[in-house]
Amino acid sequence: MKVIRINAIYAKSSTGRTALQLDEGLKKHGIESKTACPAGLGGEGTIAVGSPADVRIHSLEARLFGDPGYHSRPATRRFLRRLEEERPDIVHLHNLHGNFIDLPMLFGWLSENRVPTVVTLHDCWWFTGRCCHYTVDGCFGWEKACGSCPRLKKDIPSWFFDRSSRMLADKEKWFGSLDKLAVIGVSDWITGEAKRSILKNADIIERVYNWVDTDVFRPTQSDIRKEYGLEGKFILLGVSYGWTAAKGLNELKALSEALPEDMRLVLIGGLPAGYDAGEIINVPVTDDQRRLAEWYSAADACISLSPEESFGKVSAEALSCGTPIIVLDSTASPELAGEGCGEVIEDASPKTVMTAVSRIRQKGAGNYRAGCREFAERNFEMESNIARICDIYRRLTGGDRGN
Repeated sequence: MKVIRINAIYAKSSTGRTALQLDEGLKKHGIESKTACPAGLGGEGTIAVGSPADVRIHSLEARLFGDPGYHSRPATRRFLRRLEEERPDIVHLHNLHGNFIDLPMLFGWLSENRVPTVVTLHDCWWFTGRCCHYTVDGCFGWEKACGSCPRLKKDIPSWFFDRSSRMLADKEKWFGSLDKLAVIGVSDWITGEAKRSILKNADIIERVYNWVDTDVFRPTQSDIRKEYGLEGKFILLGVSYGWTAAKGLNELKALSEALPEDMRLVLIGGLPAGYDAGEIINVPVTDDQRRLAEWYSAADACISLSPEESFGKVSAEALSCGTPIIVLDSTASPELAGEGCGEVIEDASPKTVMTAVSRIRQKGAGNYRAGCREFAERNFEMESNIARICDIYRRLTGGDRGN
């Protein structure tokens, strides 16, 4: 069996690492797998789509006309010729809202050639008109028909036009034209949302959790506490590639100012330019997963105050290192806080967070270690979740053609 997967990035960030790991894991199951992504964002063995200049032009046109995913026609035409050469048994779509491919052309090719198609929902973009999330804005227009989009200036911003109604109608038409469709949600929450959306008639709709490499993310000894002068301190850890208000930065800043002397808030990841970190200990972003495992293991609790999470990879990585989590009772976050794995809080106020911290301190962070690790191994172990994706491939195609 041959699978071509398409994603906006490769090897870096959450979905990029997932793409690399899935390529490697599928090959262990005898499935030939290649990932296509924008030129310059791939790696060895990937298929380049377009060029960096093409992405910039697509991004400008999308902002001008309000229709990301409706440009890059020459680049898409060349990519479709490559698909003709590859003749995949399955095309697996991940994040395509990176301004690098023309969706009408892609879906036209998939429909015309009756190629079984898999879609992974890393966020909500595949079943909304144009937005990646919607709960904070309280907008559920995607259940019937988008329009008057409250997130027009967010996610993939449009300067002038609201094309969300047309884009949702097009997506419904495209998915309806496919011969076979499987939808993979990365959490129970997003899978449930998909079952109420334009994707509800897919041949397969199942949850397969995002995974972590439990051999890397495991309880790990290090000198980090000594290195950063944190010996004897209760460490609250947050991790993000880039910290923004949407990731809870304002609430975390307020929390840092309310912490007692024996507690510290450490945020790994880039802060906005010129941002006054105050009492926050900021550590530069890193792709070194073993270093991240050392930080997770050194922390007493990992905190996420993001109100919109399709999964929550940081929380899963922390649990795999035996560290309890503190998360908001919103979207997918609560289902990651299994019994005995941390605290689910109703709001992000310092008072509410400190109440949760007090419960963890009273029990003792070390007493969470075994339960957190067991929960992570049972739910987020990489090999078993990749095997589930292989099973979906085989069910969708009716067998393992070519092997």
